[in-house]
Amino acid sequence: MAYRQFSVGMIEDPDWSLLLVEFKLFTLRHPESKERLKNYYDSVFPADHEKKLVALLGSPLAAMIR
Repeated sequence: MAYRQFSVGMIEDPDWSLLLVEFKLFTLRHPESKERLKNYYDSVFPADHEKKLVALLGSPLAAMIR
């Protein structure tokens, strides 16, 4: 439950959203950073991370149906 609240808080925080946009723009301007980011995400998140997130946070589809 705490992770879900943390994730929702990040989504709702305009400063966090702006920071993510800035970082994505930086990676567009610096392709070597994009590769480093991809390698980082590959090392941090396992291939089945989406299944684990759905198990932890619930299905986005189920939330839309409610």
